[in-house]
Amino acid sequence: MHRYSFFVSALTTLIMFAAIAHGDEAASVKETVDKAIKAVGGKDKLLTHFRWKEKYYIGESKDGVLREATITPPDHWWQGETDIAKGNPDRSEKTYLVWVWTLAPLNDEGSKLTPLPGITVNKMPCAGIRLSRKDRPDINLYFDNTTGLLAQIDWRTYHIHFSDWKEVDGFKYPSQAFVRKKDGTLHLRTEFLEMERLRITPKTEK
Repeated sequence: MHRYSFFVSALTTLIMFAAIAHGDEAASVKETVDKAIKAVGGKDKLLTHFRWKEKYYIGESKDGVLREATITPPDHWWQGETDIAKGNPDRSEKTYLVWVWTLAPLNDEGSKLTPLPGITVNKMPCAGIRLSRKDRPDINLYFDNTTGLLAQIDWRTYHIHFSDWKEVDGFKYPSQAFVRKKDGTLHLRTEFLEMERLRITPKTEK
């Protein structure tokens, strides 16, 4: 009888500590998310439909390629009249990635957020969060502990670093993104020359 009582007491204690740990993790994630969204202008300023003009560079090339696109993430990426994400799994995943760096999924009920160990990005201590969604690969996000701004995303086999923050219509966005391989080699660099919030959502069927 005493052994049974001891077992029940020990199990209750373990459950209690697990609940406390889970509560601490949830509080930590919420604090990081709230700080990150506030840093870019607040929930009401997040981009949902926008146009950008970019210049991207492959590897260490000095010759950039101009590109313009209209984005309604997480599903639609127009170049001209063509939705290049529709029916294209690779482009669909990249469109989802765009949605991730707007931070909108951090507030979406379909997202599961779990804490990650902190890392240092460009000498800046950063807090980590793993974003999980049904039918999507997990993506790790890291936020500057001081500013709350997005410092890095781990996606596929790449580390994506963000810098040179600017503002459009109350929303702060990184005007440069450096996509590096796991060994640190530069794969791609993107410079956003223009960013515009759009008020009218285009038709999703072409």
